[in-house]
Parts: sequence; structure tokens; C-alpha cells
Amino acid sequence: MRGQMIFHPVLKWLLFLRFVTATIALEECDQLSLSVPCTCGSQLEKRFEQSWSDHWQKVEGAPIEIFSSYLDERHWTQPNTVHLPDAAITVRTIAHGLQTEHAVNNIPPLFCYVHDGVEWMYVGRAEYVRVYRSSLHAEEYTTHFLLCFVPHPFRQVVTVGFGTAFCQITAAVDINHQAVLPSAGGELALSVCVSPLHSVVEPLQVAEFIEMYRLLGATHFTFYNYKTTSSLRELLNRYSKANLATIVPWYSLNSRQSYFYFDQRSALNDCLYRSAASATHVAVVDLDEFLVPRIDHDVRPTNPANSSDQANLSNPLDQANLSNPLDQAFS
Repeated sequence: MRGQMIFHPVLKWLLFLRFVTATIALEECDQLSLSVPCTCGSQLEKRFEQSWSDHWQKVEGAPIEIFSSYLDERHWTQPNTVHLPDAAITVRTIAHGLQTEHAVNNIPPLFCYVHDGVEWMYVGRAEYVRVYRSSLHAEEYTTHFLLCFVPHPFRQVVTVGFGTAFCQITAAVDINHQAVLPSAGGELALSVCVSPLHSVVEPLQVAEFIEMYRLLGATHFTFYNYKTTSSLRELLNRYSKANLATIVPWYSLNSRQSYFYFDQRSALNDCLYRSAASATHVAVVDLDEFLVPRIDHDVRPTNPANSSDQANLSNPLDQANLSNPLDQAFS
């Protein structure tokens, strides 16, 4: 008993010292976060699954799940929030969570960490942005952005992590996709983002959809696979191997949670930033929707030096190579 009476005050004192030290370190890091990254050193506690492919992860202690992250090098300032120095860049993380005012107002502070391939560094507190709000589906998860502001120049940004406690990371995702906007004046490149595939869809319908958009000038397609048949997956894999399509697994983390239309809005926001590095234009459509030009035969600008209708019509057909992805797809 005497040993216990001595142990408890000592333990409480040590915990108090650790709390004070962490608080002082946090205040110091917050003062530096917009100019100099702050390392946690040996204090860093990593509590997340070591898997870097895009997949839903829970941020412990917060009603939030994260999926993917993108570098956004456009300079902007979020109204009524922190002012960004000219050199800062944004790491934009696609997330979702509850949308009610009570849930949003009770989200604890989220701490941002980035990994440069060598060590983790604290760069500040995340800005939390609720992208969509629905009065008809208040109980369902909706799309959010988590914004981390990284000083620039920075060696490199490989991974972003989040936690609700200082120097503790409970969810992390690689920044695999550099969201750099194409330079102005370049050739038009149309990428097509398709809502999550969630029911029985005939492979022939998907093939017609892809080939129709290819004739119209589309160069790449992104599909989110929630639930499909084996024959459709085989067809999509053929387009993927031909570098014409990206197939993103789209599985919910919490089977008990309700998501609006298979979390369509999160998927399409992810697709927008996923396509930013390679496309000048992005079409956001369902399988039964087609964007058809009213003047030209396709979406690509006509070369004035060769502006004959016949040349403009035949050009997509000459380069379509329709047979490759479809070979044996329906056998």
C-alpha cells in the first residue's frame, strides 16, 4: 500500500510534466508552422496502418475518414481563416464525415504532419472545410476537405498525416498525385469522371460509353468500383492496361454508416484533383450522360489550316483503335 501511495503522485507528476512539455512545444511549433516545419523527434507516436494505397482511414478521436491527398500549388487564402504566406502550398485531403452543425462544431483540432522521405514534421493545424451540405440527408456522411499548409520551398512532400493530439498520427496517406494545373496554351485533354459503379451494369453499356467519349475526344476515364460483376471488371481492366482508364476501389469503411448515393460527391471531388495534372478539362457524368458538341464533331479545337468537316470527322476514327480493349471481353 505504501508503495502505491508513493507511485501514484509520482506518476501524476510525470504525466503533468509531459503535458506541460507538449503544450510548450505545440505553442512553439504553431508560431513557426507557417515558415519553418517543426519535428516531433522521438516524441512522435504513429498509430496507423502502414498501407499507402488510397483507401478510407478513420482519424481516431474525430468523426472523419480520409481517402487521398493532393498537392495544390495554387495560391489562395481561405476567407476568415489563417493568412497564407506567398510561399505556402496546400495539401488537400479528400475526406468525409457527418454534416450536422453539432457534429462539425464538435470536431477537435486536427494536427497536420508531412513526411519528406526522411522524417515526420508538424506543419500546423488543419483547416476543415465542409464541401457539401444536404438538408434532406442530414444523417449521412458528406464530403469534406482537410487543408494543410506547407512552407515552400520544402524538400519534398511524400505523405500527409493527421492526429487529434500533438505529435500523434492516427491516419496517413501518400500524396501520390501531383495536382499541378496544365500550362496554358497546351493541347486540350479531356478526362471523364464517372460516378461510382454500384449495381449490375452491362459491360456492353460501359464499352459504348467509353468508345463514344473517345470519338468525342476524351483521352482518359476514371471509374470508382463500389460493386461490379466479374465481366465488367475484366472489361475495365483491359482499358486500364491500355492506359485509357484508372480504376479506383471504392469501398466504405463503416458498413453501418449511411452515405449519400455511394458517396458520389467524395468520389467526383477525388477524380477532379486526380485528373488535374494530365487534363485541361474534366467531364463529370453518369453512364447515361453524354456531352455532345453542337458545332464541331468532337471537343478538340479544329486546326484552321485543315478545317474541313471530313478531316475533322475522320480524325478520331483513325486513331480510336476500338478493338484493343474489347478483344475477347465478351467471350
